[in-house]
Amino acid sequence: MAMSFLNQAQIAALQQMGICVWQRANNFDLPAQMAGSDNKAVTSVAADTQVADETRASVDNATSQARVAQLRESLNAMPESTDGREPVPLTAQQQKQHAAFVTDLKLAWKGCHPSKPFPAVHIGAALSVSSTTIVLPVMPEALSAKQKSMLWKLLWQ
Repeated sequence: MAMSFLNQAQIAALQQMGICVWQRANNFDLPAQMAGSDNKAVTSVAADTQVADETRASVDNATSQARVAQLRESLNAMPESTDGREPVPLTAQQQKQHAAFVTDLKLAWKGCHPSKPFPAVHIGAALSVSSTTIVLPVMPEALSAKQKSMLWKLLWQ
């Protein structure tokens, strides 16, 4: 049976996902087992293997740490989901897709607040209206009648 080894970046990525990484106990006991052996050839091979493993581990450790840092940065740069954190603005494509809805919002806004510029439309956790943003809890086509009613009430306040 072939045994695969994970480098530090792979272990860190698995642990970040909540996956426990198991390693064989004999991987850690190899030098202690070899020290008690009288067979010089086995000891020599084990020592050579240990030196090679340590060299590979130090190179792997440096690249692994760099890769983990890169993964963390990319996770931090990802846009937040809409489950209660930061609202995400509608993209140009989404605005085109929901052009009729956005036009209705603009008309309602001009009727309510003729001197104020139209705010940006976002998708977030809760329905809210301010002078700078209109946050919808879901995409416009998924708004329920109750949510639409609440939106129009908030627009007129």
